Amino acid sequence: MKTTARFVDRVITNSQDTLDQVHAYFGRLGAEPQGIVAHLGHDTARPNSDDLPHTLPPPQPYFVAIGTIEPRKNIPFLLDLWD
Repeated sequence: MKTTARFVDRVITNSQDTLDQVHAYFGRLGAEPQGIVAHLGHDTARPNSDDLPHTLPPPQPYFVAIGTIEPRKNIPFLLDLWD
């Protein structure tokens, strides 16, 4: 963050709260880059149930974890918990 504060002209964050925290931190460093909030968005898919495979949803219980597989997300723990 210190390097960012030294070299950037503008910061893009995903929420106003994050931008407020960045400005507060940068202010303590004597930097004041402009900021903009770019909310993460998505369009909700509305699938036609006739187009889905007949195996969906599966008859047995299931869970979904969305994202990259990284150690900090502790996917093995989720699998052990589910088991």
